[in-house]
Amino acid sequence: MRFLEAAGIYNAQVLNIENVAREAGVSRTTVDKYFQILEETLIGFRLPALREGIKKKEVQHPKFYLFDAGVARACAGQLGDEVDSVWRGFALETLILNELRAYNSYSEKNRLLFFYQISGGYDIDFIIETKKKTLTHPRQAVLISVKYSKKWDSRWNLPLVDFKKNSKTKVTRMLGIYRGELTLTQGEVTIYPIPIFLEKLFKGSLY
Repeated sequence: MRFLEAAGIYNAQVLNIENVAREAGVSRTTVDKYFQILEETLIGFRLPALREGIKKKEVQHPKFYLFDAGVARACAGQLGDEVDSVWRGFALETLILNELRAYNSYSEKNRLLFFYQISGGYDIDFIIETKKKTLTHPRQAVLISVKYSKKWDSRWNLPLVDFKKNSKTKVTRMLGIYRGELTLTQGEVTIYPIPIFLEKLFKGSLY
């Protein structure tokens, strides 16, 4: 039970087995097995970090997500607490990732999903590998940034643009998702309201 509480608290964050083990009061090996059980029963899954080698302090550990943000909150024992903006952000991120995974399965495209993060710097929520790297061609990918906001700040585009400029990956699209009502175009970045993004996703028009 203590492990599930910690797993709920750290939902949608970079996985630190040692921290979870400390809070759960069990060994690191036991916690690792517990996470494996959650994955094998499809209750949770790990999102791997993309390693490009273009920046110092690239995060290498995966993020861990439960299959539902409400379940994560229940595990954390926070159902009766006020929901703050930080949690709402993680919840929206969890929702979008689960929709991406569902589309991947329904469409049978099964594209690999990653995130990219620089410790103490910026992060990109989701990277969808649309074409694998070969000896002669670079990896191709779609970048997605998710923000729990009704207004889109143009500064949120900077990580996407920087990654495209400096990465070995060929970026074919850069997308933002927010709680606003208008579809926006800012340079090479297209920003969608959540419903429009999901509609385009399941129509197969994003990748």
